[in-house]
Amino acid sequence: MIKRYLKLALGLSGLAGLNAAAQIPGKADEKIALPSFTVSTKLDRSYTANDSLSVSRISVSLLETPQSVVVFNRELVDDIAAGRTFDALKYVAGVTAGNVNYAQDRATLRGLVATDNYVDGVLMLFGETNADPVLIERIEVIKGPAPILFANGPAAGLINKVSKSPLAEARNSAKVTVGSFDANRAEFDLTGPLTADKKLLYRLVAVRQDSDGFYDRTYTKRWVFAPMLTYRFSATSEVTLKYDTTETAFGSYNGLPLDRLTRQIIAVDPKTNYADPTNFRTDRLSRLALAGTTQITNWLGARLALTGVWVGVDREESRVGGRAATGVTGQAAEFFGTLPVTGDRTTLLRNSQYFKRESMGLTLQNDYVARFRTGPLEHTTLAGFEWRHGNWSRLGTALAYDSINPFGVLPATIPARGAVNQRFDEVSADRKFYALQEVGLMERRVLLSGGVTRNFNRFRALNTLVATNVPTYRRAQATTWQGGIVGKVSSDVSLFGGYNESFQPNNSLDTAGRQLPNLEGKQTEIGVKAKLWQDRVRVTAAWFDIKASTSRAAPPGRPIGAVDFATQTSRGVDADVAVSLNRSWDVIASAARFDLKDSTTVTFPNVSETTASAWVRRAWRDGAAKGLVLGVGANYQSSRDGTAGPNRDGTGSVFNSAANNFANVTFGLPSRTVVDALVAYEWQTWRFAVNVDNAFDQDYVDASRFANTLQPGYGRNVKFSMAYRF
Repeated sequence: MIKRYLKLALGLSGLAGLNAAAQIPGKADEKIALPSFTVSTKLDRSYTANDSLSVSRISVSLLETPQSVVVFNRELVDDIAAGRTFDALKYVAGVTAGNVNYAQDRATLRGLVATDNYVDGVLMLFGETNADPVLIERIEVIKGPAPILFANGPAAGLINKVSKSPLAEARNSAKVTVGSFDANRAEFDLTGPLTADKKLLYRLVAVRQDSDGFYDRTYTKRWVFAPMLTYRFSATSEVTLKYDTTETAFGSYNGLPLDRLTRQIIAVDPKTNYADPTNFRTDRLSRLALAGTTQITNWLGARLALTGVWVGVDREESRVGGRAATGVTGQAAEFFGTLPVTGDRTTLLRNSQYFKRESMGLTLQNDYVARFRTGPLEHTTLAGFEWRHGNWSRLGTALAYDSINPFGVLPATIPARGAVNQRFDEVSADRKFYALQEVGLMERRVLLSGGVTRNFNRFRALNTLVATNVPTYRRAQATTWQGGIVGKVSSDVSLFGGYNESFQPNNSLDTAGRQLPNLEGKQTEIGVKAKLWQDRVRVTAAWFDIKASTSRAAPPGRPIGAVDFATQTSRGVDADVAVSLNRSWDVIASAARFDLKDSTTVTFPNVSETTASAWVRRAWRDGAAKGLVLGVGANYQSSRDGTAGPNRDGTGSVFNSAANNFANVTFGLPSRTVVDALVAYEWQTWRFAVNVDNAFDQDYVDASRFANTLQPGYGRNVKFSMAYRF
């Protein structure tokens, strides 16, 4: 029914648009603002923005968007001294930490996993190191499927990092940070015009970090170098070239195991690291992006962008867990890296593996936007395509096993590296074509929109380890739809309803060698958005219903070709609020409550179904305390399941069965509230700040992947920074 309506609406709007386009050149007095492919910070208020690029790649007012979108700007990133994107994301309603955030940020949105890494609307193909916070200008969070520009993305939604760009006014800064851990770094940000007419602009961002981590024998050594140029041909046409390269060396860390006797994380120091001291991890990411935008006529604009991404990953890591190997005793296979209830509790199996991957991706985007009138109706039409091509090679070795005493000293050496048992060359090609039509009625008091995207994916894999192997090919295609309505109760209050779809190609095979069905998502959402009290208060509140399909090959023991299908449903409410009072008091707050279910009754690991957070800043702009800034924030997450399992409370024969494996070890993680604080002083062009993360040094489990991979949250971290603007 919904799709039938969308097809009819798009067809009628398209006919009207063709007729209007033929008439427009003769309308010299037509005055309709054409949407821009860039965003401005002029309408930002405190920590939040007034518009977004991630919904449709043009600047769209959040008040006129039929979907929940949260946008944080650079000011929040600086105030909380974000070391990773998630430090800001925890203040978004319904967001919880994903499984093991030690390297790439991972998060769940409204209970479902959102792992894709997007920068400037482009997927960083296998970019496992998240963008350094110094490169980020704003963070845009779309809740639920984004079927127009990110149709082949997760049903949960996505997190798009908008990178910094050259500015027309000189703005230079240098900053040094030291701290307890993950803090010792220096960063520079230089920008301004290169010519007197301000047509040629530049920006240069650089970072050097050399810091110890919270966990034993962990560290971060990072270089970031990012030069950028913009040339403005006119007020409506420009081209921007961006390059950034990030090289990061990490100490290896893979969490702590579960103690099945207590059903809690093993009782050792939270900093304990079972990785071998010789383990290493090096990630390299380079990005080159060229984008041009122009206004072709007073009613038609265009954008063309080409982005290339190269990623290199090189690592040798050890982790507890894995199936029992021949000759290894003291650990039954079913315990998978968890301390058993009985038996030898001083022996854990550990496996080590070397892994290397190189990938290169190219993305071409071409977008067009038109805005025109047909009688009393105002039309905004978007159309475009994206072509993405990625190829990567990966090499891995067989697991090498040894045993460790989790309460004692680690072995002096690890076993010799296993033989190479995987070497793949893989290619993925994506194409998508989209069209979105918005119609404004009654001077844009009512906005109707409908859109469709046609998605194509082609995947090829070749196991080069065996010379006689031939490539395997898998194909996927899907049509995704979007529809919405926005009704403005007043110029500052709107009611909205939206329907969105997504799909992800499933390149996995069943046990008969057949490709599994695509992963599909659908969201229905209704809510309210408001800018109240002369825009001092911004609110977005919504009810949502997301359905995401999954499919996986049935485990051994089932008939050949058997497939397990499931539908995950997340239904609930969430709200995001921002308050700014005369630049003296600033507050961001959020809350979410949802019910997450799976049609197979399997529980969801690592998802808090109730979350709440707030950050409050008090800044003295005049008087005796002028320059003083105080801030405090808190993030609450309700209790959650530690890993997937058939019985929520972990009781009964299944838990204690000798045939049990790690996926059935059910356990719970308690609720927690973590508090952060800020004390800063601003004097002329200097800013001195002390940030304290986890101010009360609370012990908690931040994330869970499996029963052998629980990540303790970071302890108290005191960071001092000094910044100078010139």
